[in-house]
Amino acid sequence: MRSVFVTVGSTVFHKLVAAAVKPEVQEALQRAGFTHMVIQHGMDGDRVLRGQLQQQSAEDYRLRIRSFDYSASIREEMAAADLIISHAGSGTILEALNLRKPLVVVVNDMLMDNHQQELADELQKSGYVASCLPSDLADAIQNMKQPLKAFATERTTALNDVLREEAGL
Repeated sequence: MRSVFVTVGSTVFHKLVAAAVKPEVQEALQRAGFTHMVIQHGMDGDRVLRGQLQQQSAEDYRLRIRSFDYSASIREEMAAADLIISHAGSGTILEALNLRKPLVVVVNDMLMDNHQQELADELQKSGYVASCLPSDLADAIQNMKQPLKAFATERTTALNDVLREEAGL
C-alpha cells in the first residue's frame, strides 16, 4: 500500500481539496503506484470534497480516500505517507522536509501577498520540492523528479533558518 497525504494545514484552500480528487490527479497517482489518499481538508472542506466527488463517475475514484478536517498534530499522517501534497505554508513544508518525504507544494494563488509562490519557487529551484498551482497538480505529479534532494536537518543552513523564522519555530 502506497499512500498520499494531502494537507491544507490550518488554512482554507478549497482549490487544493478539489484538485486532489480530480480524475487526472487520481490517475497520475495511480500510475505512480499509489493506492490510498488521506486528505486533511480544513474548515468546510468536506463540502467541497463531497461536491467534487459527486461530479465524477465511480471509475474516477482510483484511490481509497479518507478525510478529516483538523487534527492537533498531522505529523503521524505525514510520517505514514509515501508522498505529501501540501499547501505552501512554511511550517508544513519544513515538517515534510524534516521527515524527508517527497513533497508537492501547491501554491494558493488567491492570496494577496503571495509569499508562498516565492518560497515554493525557491525550494523547487533548489531541488527540494515539486511546486505547482492547483490546476497543474496532475502535471506536477507526472513530472516530479525522483528522488528530490534531501533536506539537511543535521546542520543549520540559510534555508532552514528562513523556514524556521517564517514558521515561528
